Amino acid sequence: MRRKYLEIQVLFALKVAEVKQIPRNEALLCYTSIRRHIGIKNWEGIRSNSLWKKYIQTIQNLNDPREIVDKTYDFPCEFNPGTDSETDEYFGCFKYTIEDEHTIEVHFRNNEKEGISPLSKERKHIRLKELKRLFAHVKSKHPEIKYVWADTWLCNLDAWNRLFPEEFSHTLNESDEDWYYGGASLWGQFRRYDGTLKEDLVQNFVESIGKAETMDELNNSFPFKTLSGKGSIDWFYDFYDKILNHCTI
Repeated sequence: MRRKYLEIQVLFALKVAEVKQIPRNEALLCYTSIRRHIGIKNWEGIRSNSLWKKYIQTIQNLNDPREIVDKTYDFPCEFNPGTDSETDEYFGCFKYTIEDEHTIEVHFRNNEKEGISPLSKERKHIRLKELKRLFAHVKSKHPEIKYVWADTWLCNLDAWNRLFPEEFSHTLNESDEDWYYGGASLWGQFRRYDGTLKEDLVQNFVESIGKAETMDELNNSFPFKTLSGKGSIDWFYDFYDKILNHCTI
């Protein structure tokens, strides 16, 4: 399944290179999550990163997309330490990163152990409790934080938005940043909670990018766009206090 997940990204990047008339290597860097696949966490200085250079050398003389996918899939993933503010501490399925001196970003990963969708109604209460713990941690450790930011395709889903204050959902807008192509915040929509691919979406996506002639048409090939929102952290403190005020965390 991971090979197919990489394949649709490679096909998309090759089409972007054709449409935008940019070098293939640049498209693979900016319009896929390949850098993360091979173990590069940070964007800063990536073009001079030795691991990225090694990957580019590996595919440099390949023209067949299938061969590029094969080499990408087989490329050894290495740990490449970063220097950003990212932490590995999860509160259930959530963690946060410090984006600037007054803003955190909320991240999501399926750490559910029950074999069901982590965003199902059955697990809603668990997710809310996890988020209350997360924001209690922020309030205790980072009282200077004033804003919360989220940037993901998940913001299109009611199952996601019901975990956050209604005021926050009113701030959501389509992201216009190129960097959102680089992770699960966009590409994750093609995978189910158990890691399998949504084959019908994949097939429609591949067919659509094959016909695309502009970047707008390429972007419209995605079932969901990445949505971004930013709002007051007080909304979140109030929301979780009210909705879970009778619960013991």
